[in-house]
Amino acid sequence: MMDQSVHNKWISLVRASACRLGLVAAIAASLMVSPTLLAQGTLKGAKPKVNAKSVKAAETTKGAATGPRIKAAEPVHEFGEVWKGDNIEHTFIIENTGTELLKISKVKPSCGCTLTGAYDKEIPPGGKGKIPVRISTKKLRSKITKNVTVDSNDPNTPKFRLSIKGSIKDRFVIDPPDAGSFGRIQPGAKLERILTLTNNMEKPVKLSLAKNPTKEGAFVAELAETTPGQVYTLTIRGEGKYQEKVNRANFRVTTDMPKTPFIDVSASAYLPPRLEVNPPEIIIPKAVARERTQRVSVRFNTVEQYKVTGATIDDPAVKVSFSDDSRGRHYVSMDLPANYQPSAKGSTLKIQTDDPKNKNINVKVARRRAAAKTPRQRPAMQLSGKKAPAASFVLASDESKSIKVDDGKPTFMFFYASWCGFCKRALPQVDAIYQELKDENINIVAVNQDSLKEQGATGPRARTKKQVTDQWKDLKVSFPLVFDPDKTGRSKYLVQSFPTMFLVNKDGKVERVYVGGRAAGDGTLKKDITAILAGKSLGPQKVAAATPAPKPRKNPIMELVGKPAPAATYSLASGGTISTKDTGSVTLQMYYASWCGFCKRSLPQMSTMYNGMKDKGVKFVGISQDTLVEDGAKAKGRAKTKAFVMKQWKDLGATFPQAFDPEKAGRSKFKVSGYPTLVLLDKDGKVANAYVGAGALSDGSLKKDIEKLLAGKSK
Repeated sequence: MMDQSVHNKWISLVRASACRLGLVAAIAASLMVSPTLLAQGTLKGAKPKVNAKSVKAAETTKGAATGPRIKAAEPVHEFGEVWKGDNIEHTFIIENTGTELLKISKVKPSCGCTLTGAYDKEIPPGGKGKIPVRISTKKLRSKITKNVTVDSNDPNTPKFRLSIKGSIKDRFVIDPPDAGSFGRIQPGAKLERILTLTNNMEKPVKLSLAKNPTKEGAFVAELAETTPGQVYTLTIRGEGKYQEKVNRANFRVTTDMPKTPFIDVSASAYLPPRLEVNPPEIIIPKAVARERTQRVSVRFNTVEQYKVTGATIDDPAVKVSFSDDSRGRHYVSMDLPANYQPSAKGSTLKIQTDDPKNKNINVKVARRRAAAKTPRQRPAMQLSGKKAPAASFVLASDESKSIKVDDGKPTFMFFYASWCGFCKRALPQVDAIYQELKDENINIVAVNQDSLKEQGATGPRARTKKQVTDQWKDLKVSFPLVFDPDKTGRSKYLVQSFPTMFLVNKDGKVERVYVGGRAAGDGTLKKDITAILAGKSLGPQKVAAATPAPKPRKNPIMELVGKPAPAATYSLASGGTISTKDTGSVTLQMYYASWCGFCKRSLPQMSTMYNGMKDKGVKFVGISQDTLVEDGAKAKGRAKTKAFVMKQWKDLGATFPQAFDPEKAGRSKFKVSGYPTLVLLDKDGKVANAYVGAGALSDGSLKKDIEKLLAGKSK
C-alpha cells in the first residue's frame, strides 16, 4: 500500500507535468488508475499499489525526445587565430538525446579545404560520437567560417550544421594587396608599383629572388631589404613593351621559412586593342511591338584622338546616327521600328572613322538562329550496338597490371574526371551497384581522364596521380580505378563529356551508352547490368525523339515586378550601408560580378546614364556578387579579394556607388540568376521593372522607363 504522503507527491509531480501525456499514462499504468483521474488529482484518499519498475521507467524517460535526436555541446568551434599554412584540427562531439539509434549517413564539408576523418556513423540513445575535422589554411586568409553539414535520421534536424570560425594570420603581409595589378594601360606606358613585405613573426626571415632584378614578360621585379629580417620592398616595373590585351607575370620570392617556403606576387596589365567595337555583332533576339534603339560603342585606345565620321546600314527600315559623349566616347545608334526583324541574310552596319588604320568598320546585324529541330546525338552514342573498340587501362593500384575490355566477360566502364561534380555524385551510386554485384562475373572500372602533371599538364584542372587516388579514397569508392595514360581509350570511345558510361556484354558488343550520370541513380543501370548477367540482350538503344522547343521560361525575378521590393541591406564600398527600404527616390540596382564580360562592357554605359540623371534624384548602385577571399573562398578562379573588386570598379571608370552583398541575401531575395541583372525601384519602394542582361541599357528602353517614373507615370 502507498503511504498518503507518497501519494500526494505523485499527484504534485503529475500536475506539474500534465502536458507530458506519455508520462501521465506511464504513471497511471503503474498505479492501475485512470490517467484522467490521476491528472486531475481526484484520488486524494486512494492508496493504490505501485509498480516499481514502471515508475523507474517513467522517471528515466521523463523529458526524453521520441526517436533519434542529434545535438552538439559545441556546434560552433572558435579556434581563435592561427598562422597561415598551419592545419586546424578539431573533433566535434555529437550526442544522441533521443530514444532511438541515431544514424549519420553523410558528413559534407562546405569546401574542399575542409576534410573530415572517420566519424561515428551510429550513436545509441544517450551515447556520444565523434566527427573529426581538419582544415588546410594554405590558401585561406583573414577571418573564415567553415561549415560541416551532418545528414542523419533525426526527423526534426535531418541536416545539422557544425561550424568552425577564426582568423588566419599571414606570416608575411603584402601592402598594398594586389598592387601588381595595373588595370587598363596606354601603349608605351611606364609603370611602377612598390610593395612592402612585412614579417609578422619575431624570428628574422631571409627573402630572395632567384635573380635580382628578375625579368618576366613585360615586367621587372627588384627586391630590397629595408629592415633586416623584417621589412622588404618589392618594386615592380613595366618597361613599355606590352603585348595586346593581357600581360601577366608571377614573381616568386623564396624564404627560409619551412611552413612558407615562397611568396608569389603577381603583376598584370591590360593593353586594350587599338580599336574596340562593342558589340562586334548585333543579334536581334525577337520582334518587339515598340520602337527601340540599338547602340554600338566605338572606342579608340590610342594617344591620338580619332572619331566616327559616318555610319550607314543596308536596310531602309533602320535609321542610323552617330554621336560623342562628354568623355570622348563614340556611339552609333540604330533606330529600329516596331516589330523589327532583320532579313534572313542579315544586314551590315558600316561605320567610317578618321583612324588611318581603321577607316571602315563593318558590324553584322542578324536575327537569332532558330533552335535545332532534332536533338544533337553525342558521338559516343555511335558505338551502341557495335563491337567495343579494343582498349586497355593501367590499374592505379599496380601500374604493371592492366584491364582489357575484351576478356570474355561483361564490362562496365565509367569515364570520369576528378573535377567533375556530376561524376562525384554518380560514383557512390555506381559503387552501390558494384557492392551488390561484385561477386558476379563482371568487370566494373572507373577510367580516369584527368590531365596529369606527371605527363607535363598544367593549368587549374591539372592533377597529380596522388591527388586523383587520394580523392578516390576520400569518396570511399571500392571498385577499381584505372588510368588511360595516352587518352587512347577516350579517343576510341568518342568521349566528349563526363561522366560517360559504357556497358559491354561478354561478346564485346556495346549494349548501352549512358551520357551523364542519371542512369546510375534512377535504377536503369542496375536493371541493364542484371539483364546482361542473365545472358539477355538489351536490344537496340533508343535515341530520344525530337521534342517541340519549350516556351521561353519566364525569369524568376519578373515575379517581383509590381510588388514591394524585398528587404535587403548592402555594405557600401565607401562605408556605411544602403537598404532597399530607403524609399523616396527612383533607384536602379545593378547586380554584377567582376568576372562577367557583359557587366564590364555595361558599366561605362551605366555611368554615362548615371551622370546625366543623378541631379534628378535618381540613385544608382552596383551590387557585387563576387565570391570573396575574405569570406573564405579559395584565392583562384572566380574568387576575388575585395580590394581587387574595388580597384576594377575604379579602373572601369564606374562613377556611381559600389556595394557588397556578403551573404548573397539580396541575390536570393531578388531571385537573381544571371549577370548583369538590373532592378528598377520606384519612389514607393516597389519593383517597377527588372532586366536580365544589358539589352534594355543598350536599346534605350531602360532610360525611357526611368524617365517615366521621374514624371510620375507607371512604367
